Amino acid sequence: MTEIFGDFIEGMPPKITLNLRQLEFLNSSGISMLSKFVIKVRQKKMLPFW
Repeated sequence: MTEIFGDFIEGMPPKITLNLRQLEFLNSSGISMLSKFVIKVRQKKMLPFW
């Protein structure tokens, strides 16, 4: 997943949608990975996050 997220960041898409509706469990490693992804996107100022 980290590689996939990195590809998104490098590709600079206009919009990223993460559908987590069917996600049943997210451990601390998954939370950390998602948090780092959001931080990297914000640092590049590519996409608005709200």
